[in-house]
Amino acid sequence: MSDNKAALSAFRKEVAAWMGENVPADPSFLLPLTFLEVGTEQQLDFLREWQHKLWSAGYLGMHWPSEYGAESETRRDELLSHTCQTILPA
Repeated sequence: MSDNKAALSAFRKEVAAWMGENVPADPSFLLPLTFLEVGTEQQLDFLREWQHKLWSAGYLGMHWPSEYGAESETRRDELLSHTCQTILPA
């Protein structure tokens, strides 16, 4: 397995484990499909808490430069490289 594929596989396992432990339970209220549809403080609080959890774990804004909060340039570059390889034909 190439280094890029091994790194991606390890990252997928890491994310799957984190999501298994951190995905919030289904709320007792309807969630909007987009942030434009947020209509209650309850919805906003739920989404804000989830977004903060994702950000705290380093899974939000990974494509941003590290000086703006991305976890690491190496990890970001690996993910972008894989994404390009997946989307664009060789």
